[in-house]
Amino acid sequence: MTRVTTAVFLSTLAGACGSSQPASPIAPTPVASAVAAAAPRISGFVFEPLAGGGRRPVAGASVFGWIDRANGSGYAVQLGTTGPDGRYQASPGPDGGIRVNANKPGYVQPCMASGAVQDGNELDVQLVPRDAPLVSPVLPALTGVVFESTPGGRRPISGAEVSALWWGEYPVVTTVTDSKGEYVLCNLTRSLIDGIWAAKAGYAQHVGAVRLGIGVTAVDVELSPR
Repeated sequence: MTRVTTAVFLSTLAGACGSSQPASPIAPTPVASAVAAAAPRISGFVFEPLAGGGRRPVAGASVFGWIDRANGSGYAVQLGTTGPDGRYQASPGPDGGIRVNANKPGYVQPCMASGAVQDGNELDVQLVPRDAPLVSPVLPALTGVVFESTPGGRRPISGAEVSALWWGEYPVVTTVTDSKGEYVLCNLTRSLIDGIWAAKAGYAQHVGAVRLGIGVTAVDVELSPR
């Protein structure tokens, strides 16, 4: 199987939506733009969690969505850019489910934000700094340690990128391992997520299947030096 890296995945959606940010996994499906003239049907707050429980607005984040239609098809939508208050609003189309992703350099989105396209729905998106990626897991969650095997035992790998995959290939949310090699991906849709990908420069990338439970699913990932 050919792995679509996070960078390639994001640039694919970027091209579909006319931006340089995240994007749709299914190219043949027509891409729709948010309808600016209509009353906003969904809105939300893109934020960085703070120690002690606070939330800091993330301004200038590009926000995108993937609409799931009842017939199983879908399409990408551009939802705009957050203002100084970290908020976005859009009218992305007819009723259906939507998964929202936000992107800003220096941040990753470790937790899914999904819901229905309906009047007044609020879908907040949590972004965390790449150098401080751990979050308190919202269930269902995928956690574990990325490591390499050495003669002295397992050595944690910090700074490895880890993604939860849809269809075993397309990244839905992404994080980075901390100094202990630990990662957390959370608020995952069990029926959607079926794989995990991990990579770091100097190592062979890893792609594997996962089966999420209703709580925390622990999956450690071994990377091998190239």
